[in-house]
Amino acid sequence: MRNLLARVPPAGWTLVVQGIELVASIAATILVGRVLGTEAMGSFAFALNLAGLLAIFLLFGTGEIAIQMYQDAENTSPRAVYGASLIVVACGSLACLAVGTAVVFGMGLSFESGLATYIALVTLLVNGLAATLNNAILAFDAAGKDVGNIVVSRAVLLAGVVAAGLAGSLIGVLCAYVAAAIVLSALRARLVGRHLFPVRPVFDGEVTRALWHRGRQIGVGSIFGTISNRSDMLLLEGMTDTTQVGLYGASYRIINGVQAGAVAVSTALYPGLLRAIQAGKMTRTRRLYLAFPLAVAAFLIAIAFTVSDPLVTLLLGDDFAPARPVFKLLLLASACQTVLMFLAKYLIARGKEGVMPTAQAVSAATNLTLNVIFIPSILALGAAWATLAAEVVLLLIYGVVLVRLGRAAVQR
Repeated sequence: MRNLLARVPPAGWTLVVQGIELVASIAATILVGRVLGTEAMGSFAFALNLAGLLAIFLLFGTGEIAIQMYQDAENTSPRAVYGASLIVVACGSLACLAVGTAVVFGMGLSFESGLATYIALVTLLVNGLAATLNNAILAFDAAGKDVGNIVVSRAVLLAGVVAAGLAGSLIGVLCAYVAAAIVLSALRARLVGRHLFPVRPVFDGEVTRALWHRGRQIGVGSIFGTISNRSDMLLLEGMTDTTQVGLYGASYRIINGVQAGAVAVSTALYPGLLRAIQAGKMTRTRRLYLAFPLAVAAFLIAIAFTVSDPLVTLLLGDDFAPARPVFKLLLLASACQTVLMFLAKYLIARGKEGVMPTAQAVSAATNLTLNVIFIPSILALGAAWATLAAEVVLLLIYGVVLVRLGRAAVQR
């Protein structure tokens, strides 16, 4: 058995880790929806969405660049890259807390809603540290050692969600997310310290500037992407009622799990893509890399047009039956998002991240405009149409850029 496990490639272990995390995330959403109902689901989804919007500056696009710098071990100390990453996370966390405080008080939220948003924001900040450690784990092909960490942290999450859900406590559910994030960060820090490098950071100004310089364009693009992905829930809250937010939020949380899985898988395969580019062996790797998301997208589209309606009530119960058309549209949007995650990583690996801010800005503008037009008339369904349209626009822009890159390569 040990020999068999040793043959699993690093990317394979990363897929196992992210598969466990994806299943646990969707399971937690299902538990919240079934135990607490549509209104509580609306409050839960709103808190997570608002916190996600407030965490807009957290990592600022440095993850992929940090992985590249970790791999350049001959010229850059891993502890210096880790120190630079911590500086970005610390600055992002301070900015998020400052903006979060202003927004929570400025919106005049109730005590419970404000507290829920703060707890959700703290969860994201702690997860930012876990993601920073994960960059090193991916870069040094140590994902196999991370499987136990993710199993333990997700077990903590699901146990906490079940206990808090049975007690009818939304705050308790969110505290379970914080506890799971803390456990994962602590276990990953232990893994890095034991197997990769000492977790005592080295702060090198040149390394920090290099990380910031490459990451800032990705970071600006991610700001527009976050606005596009998170604003629909806020607009629904302002234009409709909690029930509509709950119907949309339940579908969105499940689809968000798919999106998070796409981000994780594309990141998992990113180190191998970089090595292939550096070695000049791009043809086969590129085909495999781009074939995977297309296969996943085809699978999601097939689900949308076959079993999406009964799937909603199977997962969430009869109370969420009105969310069926919303769920179908978001499945189609998630198919686009899956392809987009891989295309974005491919562009970054080719050094073409400069296109991302403009493309994401156009997509965000499309999403916001259509939300304002559609939500007053068709409620949650309008938000779903806006999300799908924004993803299609972004996919078209990235497609045009890739075609141009292909033509330029042929001409050379």
